[in-house]
Amino acid sequence: MQLNISETGRQNVGRVDHLVYWYDSLAQRAAAMRELEDRFGVREWLDVGEVEGHGIQVVVDWGSGIEMLCPAGEAGGSLPSDGVLPEPQGRLQGVVIGVDDLDAAVARAEAAGAGTTPVVLSERVKAVNAPLFSVAREAIIDPAALGGLPLILGEFAPQPGTARIRMDDRGRMYPGGIDHVVFAVADEARLQHIRGRLSEVLGVEDWDDYGTLEPIAIRVIYAPMAGIELLCPARAGPMLDEHIAQHGPISQLNQCLGVADLDAAMARLRRAGGSITELALPPSPSRRWASVRQGSGASIGGIGTSLCERVAPGYRA
Repeated sequence: MQLNISETGRQNVGRVDHLVYWYDSLAQRAAAMRELEDRFGVREWLDVGEVEGHGIQVVVDWGSGIEMLCPAGEAGGSLPSDGVLPEPQGRLQGVVIGVDDLDAAVARAEAAGAGTTPVVLSERVKAVNAPLFSVAREAIIDPAALGGLPLILGEFAPQPGTARIRMDDRGRMYPGGIDHVVFAVADEARLQHIRGRLSEVLGVEDWDDYGTLEPIAIRVIYAPMAGIELLCPARAGPMLDEHIAQHGPISQLNQCLGVADLDAAMARLRRAGGSITELALPPSPSRRWASVRQGSGASIGGIGTSLCERVAPGYRA
């Protein structure tokens, strides 16, 4: 199995490490956690508890790369007495990108005109993470500096024996974790601006340009190593216009979760009450994968979700 660790012992350098979601109440978050367990098999939740001074409660599953926030204390509400949970509704708060050296990454961002804010954690929260990470540091990039993209820099050095895998022994990429995250962008000019800022601020240079996908009239570019996909309308049409009108000129459209067996993963999701359909994907412009299969149309934890079976070169689909 191939581990996602750099030579300096940092994980997910240059790509999505985890996604951070906000839920308006404890009940909403509990419902989302249940869906993630039933529909995707997430079970290793770490209850970080209240982050002092921030008014939030945190749980995170490092294996899947999902972090969930809700209000702390009474403001977060309580679980329903009848045990019936609401339909979860999550909102993306941040995409954490792994870096080798947080100080160097912050310096690069600042030099490119992107302001950053360090995430300051209490000693108690650091102690909760200590069994998993010898280093766990983050800094938030001002979204305005990235065209509205909510990115966070994260330097994580896992303790021995706790590292997640990037590829399993059958060549399946990111099994049980984040494959990539998809953003809807209002127009081509904004899309190209965000692409340029990701290059300047983070050094993202490797892009697959799919052009316009017909007949849905969607413009697509994808940074496969970083795990970020940007879509915009090529012309007026039903697929993105309503989403952009509701959520603004830049917003998350989808999370794409990696699986080792797409058929089995889709069957599990359906048994748990979800729906999903396999897509006919266009070929990768760079032809970098042995194969890619994707199922879309699902919701997990109140988040639009795709499942992706991505096979590395040299392995059999």
